[in-house]
Amino acid sequence: MTKRCNHCGEEKPIDSFGTDRAQHDGKCPRCIDCHREINHKSSANRKEHLKNYRIAHRDHYADMAYFRKYKITQADYDDLFHKQDGLCMICHKPNIKNQRLYVDHDHKTSKVRGLLCYYCNTSLGYVKEDANILRGMIAYLGESL
Repeated sequence: MTKRCNHCGEEKPIDSFGTDRAQHDGKCPRCIDCHREINHKSSANRKEHLKNYRIAHRDHYADMAYFRKYKITQADYDDLFHKQDGLCMICHKPNIKNQRLYVDHDHKTSKVRGLLCYYCNTSLGYVKEDANILRGMIAYLGESL
């Protein structure tokens, strides 16, 4: 038994068509090869469209992420950035590779403290934001100098 694919027009064996209960014969109108080709193209198109949309609306996505995570808007971030002259609040250097500065916040209160470069933000994380560890590190460095 054969069936004609409504996409490529080829006559193919019935087992070359997937099942579709909505069709009168219980088989998809397109052959499996055409079905895969169409799905692959539309999947690639969707991914490309989403990528382009996110690039075009980057500020909106960043704004949503900051608000969701830190309860600040992009305007709040920009204000902090300009108050700090675009520099890290701790080392007073710009972030590496012209990336955005990281929003530093108190993990207990969620209050935003300022913007930090990658290295300072990571360092605070390693010492678990414990001032005693930092004082110990300063004392250690003072002894070795």
